[in-house]
Parts: sequence; structure tokens; C-alpha cells
Amino acid sequence: MRVLSLFDGISTGQLALKHSQIKIDKYFACEIDPYAIKITQHNFPRTKQLGDIYGLNESNLPEDIDLLLAGFPCQTFSQLSNQLGLSTASGLLVHELVRIRDIIKPTYFLFENVYMLPSHLRALNELFGCEAIGINSSYFSAQARKRLYWTNLNSDISNLPINNLCFNDIRDFKDTRDLLKGDNVLPGKEKFYLPFPSGNPVGALKSGLVQLGELRLKSSGIRRTPKDKIRIENRVYSDKGKYPCLTSAGLGACVLLDGGQTIRRPNSLEKERLQGLPDNYTSVKGSMSAYRRRVLIGNAWQKDVIKKLIANS
Repeated sequence: MRVLSLFDGISTGQLALKHSQIKIDKYFACEIDPYAIKITQHNFPRTKQLGDIYGLNESNLPEDIDLLLAGFPCQTFSQLSNQLGLSTASGLLVHELVRIRDIIKPTYFLFENVYMLPSHLRALNELFGCEAIGINSSYFSAQARKRLYWTNLNSDISNLPINNLCFNDIRDFKDTRDLLKGDNVLPGKEKFYLPFPSGNPVGALKSGLVQLGELRLKSSGIRRTPKDKIRIENRVYSDKGKYPCLTSAGLGACVLLDGGQTIRRPNSLEKERLQGLPDNYTSVKGSMSAYRRRVLIGNAWQKDVIKKLIANS
């Protein structure tokens, strides 16, 4: 199979193909982030990097492409951003994607992005010539991550597996960090509240919010906030439930561990596992900080969802 992946990131699509035991004859990648490229070349050194999407045209695009992949930038569509859609610079990249698809005419295509405003969704459905499929990666992993997929693959998603994986199943037990230690705990009137994701009740909880204790405001720890305005970075989730969606922005939610005795944020290894990546897939000696790994993992596809869409077609 000959594959072209636009906005390739850390090549999760290539990993999904490998884990589906699909033979790749040639894999072409379009990516401009040097750190993402390092991870890809570290894991798949035969990948042919093509550079910026704006530099691709009839004269240099590869021929006879069987599968076109694209996880195009989500910032302009995401509810966490401005939701301006196709009118922004990053939104215009969608037209580049369609331009390249029209030139190479791949046998199959698979595109991915976030849930978005209905008006933006209708516009993309029209541009791509198909209706988006919504899939939550909670069917395949310990992460609740809803995404939209556009494809002409004959993917059967009618019987998605029942998945009881929770954070504790992918936990790195060697990580002994604890935000409850030291001066993070502070007696006082302000309370920290613990939201649990729906579908993962704990005991007789009905409100979804549990008083956990008083915590000191600390830049490296947990920030107190009014309970009706709890940002994802300030939330703490049970290790017996699904972890919320990883993103490239912010530190991510915390996890309550050891029966409530420990609170910490997932490390890079655990985030890789949430995305279905092999352990230390994003670890490139001497050039990949925890921050870089967090951003790149958050931007990546959930590998097992892509594997399902590809393998069942």
C-alpha cells in the first residue's frame, strides 16, 4: 500500500496500519513540526517527508496513492478556541487538503477532526463529499475522546466493543508523585471539588461533585476555583473511570489514586497508553522534553480507533 499522510504529526496513522498488519510499500508524510518529524523518523525511518503542504503540487506529489490520511488542524473548529471555521488561516488548510485529494485521486481517504458547530460540520461534509462518523475512543481505551471521521473506507462500526478499561489499567505504578503532599494542603474555608465523569459513579454520588479537601493555590499544583467554573486543569478524576480527552493545551486533568490517598497528573508514558501508543514511542533521547511530548501526544490520533476504521474496511 502507498500512503500519503497530510498533517502527519507523530505518524499515528502509520502505526495503526502496522498494527493492522497492512503492508506499507511507501509512506509519504507532510509535516512541518520538527519535533513531530523526529518522533516519526525515530520510529519509522523509511518515512519520506515532503515538507509544507503549501509546497505540494502536481509536479512533486507522489503518484498511485492508495490511502490519503489527514488529521487537519482543529484549533479553528474546537469549542476550546474561536470556532471561526473555514474563515481562518488554519481553516484554509482544509481547502489545501481537498486540492491535494483532487490531484492525486486516492483510492481511499480518512480525515479526522473534533466535534464542532453544526454549520462547520455541514460545510466540511459538503467539501469532503461524505457524512462524518462520530466515534468515542472510550470504546477502545481508557480515554474518553470524541472525534469525527470522514472516510470512503467501508468501515463497520455497528458493533463497537464493550470496553471497561479505566485509568488504573494503564497506570505507571513507578510514578510516585503526589500533589497532596507538602504545602499543597491548606486548612481553610475554600473547598476543592472532585467531578467524576458521567457513567462512572462512585458510591452513592448523585451530584457528580465530591468535596475532597482544601488545597493551596500553587502554580505547580492544583488551583482552587469556583466549583461552577472548574477548568480541565483543575479537575480530578477517579482512576476507576475513563480519563478525559487529552489535548495539546494545558496540563490536563488530575487523577485520584490509591483510594483517595494520592492525586497527580498523568505522565508521558500514561498519555501514550491512553492514545494507544507503545511505551516510550515519543521518547527521543536528548531532544524531547515532557512538554513537547505532552503537546504532540495530545495532537495525535487515538491509534486504536484508526486501526478499527482501517482493519474493518
